[in-house]
Amino acid sequence: MKKINTLLLIFSIFIGKLSAQQNVADFENLSLEPESYWDGSDLSGTSLASKYYTEFSSGDITLNNTFSGGYWADDWLYSNSEDDTTSGYGNLHSCIAGMGANSSANYVIGGNKSFMKIDTSSNSNDSLIGIYITNTTYAHNSMRDGDQFAKKFTNVDQDFFKLTIYSIDGGLEQDSIVFVLADFTHQDSTEDYIVDEWKFVDLSSFGVVDSLMFSLSSSDIGDWGMNTPAYFALDDVKIGDTTFGFENLELEENSFFNGSDLSGTPDNHDYFATFNSGNVNFNNTWNSEYDYWKSGWIYSNTTDTTTTGFTNLSSSKAGSGYLESENYALGKSGSKIVFDSPTNFTAFISNSTYAANSMRDGDNIAKKFSNQDQDYFKLIFHGYADGQIVDSSELYLADFTHNDSTLDYIINITPGFGWQYIELPLFPVDSVIFLLESSDVGNFGMNTPDFFCIDNIGSYPLSINKYPSSNFEIYPNPSSDFIKFKDIGYESSYKVNIYDIYGRIIISNSNSPKELNISSLIKGQYIVQIISEEDNFNEVFIKN
Repeated sequence: MKKINTLLLIFSIFIGKLSAQQNVADFENLSLEPESYWDGSDLSGTSLASKYYTEFSSGDITLNNTFSGGYWADDWLYSNSEDDTTSGYGNLHSCIAGMGANSSANYVIGGNKSFMKIDTSSNSNDSLIGIYITNTTYAHNSMRDGDQFAKKFTNVDQDFFKLTIYSIDGGLEQDSIVFVLADFTHQDSTEDYIVDEWKFVDLSSFGVVDSLMFSLSSSDIGDWGMNTPAYFALDDVKIGDTTFGFENLELEENSFFNGSDLSGTPDNHDYFATFNSGNVNFNNTWNSEYDYWKSGWIYSNTTDTTTTGFTNLSSSKAGSGYLESENYALGKSGSKIVFDSPTNFTAFISNSTYAANSMRDGDNIAKKFSNQDQDYFKLIFHGYADGQIVDSSELYLADFTHNDSTLDYIINITPGFGWQYIELPLFPVDSVIFLLESSDVGNFGMNTPDFFCIDNIGSYPLSINKYPSSNFEIYPNPSSDFIKFKDIGYESSYKVNIYDIYGRIIISNSNSPKELNISSLIKGQYIVQIISEEDNFNEVFIKN
């Protein structure tokens, strides 16, 4: 489907046939107090295991591991990997030394804010002596070369990567020591370094403590925090006369443990709910650990089109649902709808207030959209049948890529661009997945708020419209002054009506015109209806 076609609206919907359709997902069946929304925070959903927590020990030392969503999410893993060469996230389980401290096999890798518990019950008088620390291969090579997220370290930028070790006893912080994993802050740049071997860190000043916390910091900071990979390697914890070197932990040669065997104890933080409207089903996930709408959909009747920022992510910039109805739904990138039975997909889309205002003004994360930067915000939607993509299309929620900047628009901000019609007319689908894409991308992905609104999901493919067999054309399109009609193909008289996107008639019963003056119309999208004794059909044009 061409870009302009994603803005098509079906005339029959405007003139009243919409209400006659069955199984319209318009969300009006969902109960809400005035000016409110449902996002799953009432925990009405079903709680399922989403994270797996494991502990592993070496003598008096105990470390935690968290595995979630198919990846090592937090705390520690243990390894005997010897890969001191491969760069990138795929090799985060290796240390740059290529082996454990003192030529041992095993070592551990920690993330930022990792804790180490020390059992002092049997050796209450044994003081902490020290530990061995080095860089992971991932962090080392990132600082040495730079990568897609992080910069190459230089003396010009006075770069550094630091590990701060905090001693904790009885839950209270006692002391701290800083170990520098990379230092490019010297006056003489020949002294700059990135640690690439095991270094002993003297912790004897800590005395007897029951835990340590490890915090990483870097000079390379982006919008979402530290860009340098937040990992370090640790081995041989010495307490009194005893060294704990993790050699008791069994591993195959050149392998690692990161919790992916799901041997840990699951915890319940995600709540999964579904709601439906018409024959369409929507999922919602609320995370109770961090209290946020994690994925899927919410439904809302809030009308706040003014308030800017994340606190107003529940509102449509249209100020209502489609055709001024009350309820609508909001989705994130990756949201999915499922039909009770296969159907042709159509819907109406608007921007959220959060996204629209961000593109209009910019915010602390995202940029203000401009024609100079050729900015855009795009909704891509894929229709599925039996697990296979059968149709796809897209809608520009904002488009600043025109050669003529007066054509640039943000849906629900630019006059004439209200709720927009989308469709997948070629094949019936059993589900649709929605993805968002923006020109404004940072180190951690898209900066533009990844939210959009949807309403009146139905089955109204464009094939219900009658198009002439001739090469009819409205031109120029877009236009600012006149539109002309080419090859209508009728010898008899015909009439032309023009409607706005809300179905209101703007020009009525113009008799057999060759052109129409549209200079008085505001910028936006309009429907031209051609009526004759032989046929009738509709076409879109844009007034700029």
